[in-house]
Amino acid sequence: MVAISHALFIDESGNAQPGRSVTSLWVTVALAVAFERARELNVRIDALRTRNFRSRLKEVKGSEVPHELARGRTTDDLAQDLATILREFDAHIWVVAASRQSDGPTTKGTARQLVLERVNGFLNLGRYEPAHWIIVWDVSDVQELGDFSRSVSEFRNAFSGEPRNDRLFPSVLGGLSHDWGGLQAADLLSNFALHFRGRELTFPDVNLDKAQAFETQLKPCLQATATGSVVGWKTW
Repeated sequence: MVAISHALFIDESGNAQPGRSVTSLWVTVALAVAFERARELNVRIDALRTRNFRSRLKEVKGSEVPHELARGRTTDDLAQDLATILREFDAHIWVVAASRQSDGPTTKGTARQLVLERVNGFLNLGRYEPAHWIIVWDVSDVQELGDFSRSVSEFRNAFSGEPRNDRLFPSVLGGLSHDWGGLQAADLLSNFALHFRGRELTFPDVNLDKAQAFETQLKPCLQATATGSVVGWKTW
């Protein structure tokens, strides 16, 4: 009997469009939490939504920040609340921000490859053996669900040629984001990371509050080695 230890929530931001804009970027986030705590995470993210957003918003979305924030709440308040939850749930988080390239692989293809390399490498270390991880993706975007599912099933490390770890399920579970707090948390991370990377590249349409909140509140939550080196942030 196969045991599942973690749900790996994937969310992305950006459009990989031409130009000096955050829309020229593609950010892929992989957020893993213990599968048995996924329902508890739903409750905590819903409480975060109630505290930080106007009542008409039915799920947490980074694109709704700051104009849908509740009176008296700031972008940094929201990020701080999310960071508290991520630490409480001992979340494993990897974020890749890829810039549009004139040639070579697609921007989103690069981001997804690099994220999967990091997740795969983590599992290759033997963490949580022998249990499996299952990927959860927002099913509302069926085209991207199919594309990402192929990226997982066909994954191979671009440098070593090493195949996908068998403990990462090759099939992706599609779910509605309002049913999965993990997807909503990953959405916030990807949106804020998009603006953080845009600030690094001095793009003119950056939301500086989001960029700063990612740097001070969320980036410290990313995956790190035992010695404290951050391996959960990669740019390309």
